[in-house]
Amino acid sequence: PYVRLAQNGSFGALWMGQLISLFGDRLHQLALVALVSEATQNGAFAVALVFVAATVPNLLFGPLAGALVDRWDQKRVMIASDLLRAAIVLVIPVAASFDILLVYPLVFVLTTVSIFFRPARTAVIPRIVREDELVAANSAVWLSDSLADVLGYPLAALFVAFLGSSLAVAFWVDA
Repeated sequence: PYVRLAQNGSFGALWMGQLISLFGDRLHQLALVALVSEATQNGAFAVALVFVAATVPNLLFGPLAGALVDRWDQKRVMIASDLLRAAIVLVIPVAASFDILLVYPLVFVLTTVSIFFRPARTAVIPRIVREDELVAANSAVWLSDSLADVLGYPLAALFVAFLGSSLAVAFWVDA
């Protein structure tokens, strides 16, 4: 089934795009932590607030996102979500250069926008693969999530070390 999935242009484009985006997300997350840590002289509490700002939207809006996405055109939701996320990611280092406190609401908004992407992607998969390929497609999506975690964070650390946190935050625009 994986060979057939690889030959499915729609699924292949979605899967590869998500793999690249997930690596970008890992880079952005690590660079953001480094940026806040550097700006606050290694302030653990300031870094913890980044994670809080990135988690609270899941609690507030997560239960609603799936229900709303089911009523909307999922392809448009994914495109709009990625475009908005890209814009926010570009604004974060600029905002941080003015005041590090601006990072927190931007991270909150970034996560809020991101919450709508995942249910849209999940809803699209059964429409672009055959029913007998659905288990393999879901497995491939899970594999890309895991690969991004296992390989993405170490690669992101090298990237941040090479470029510095401000440039790394802006360099990888949530593909």
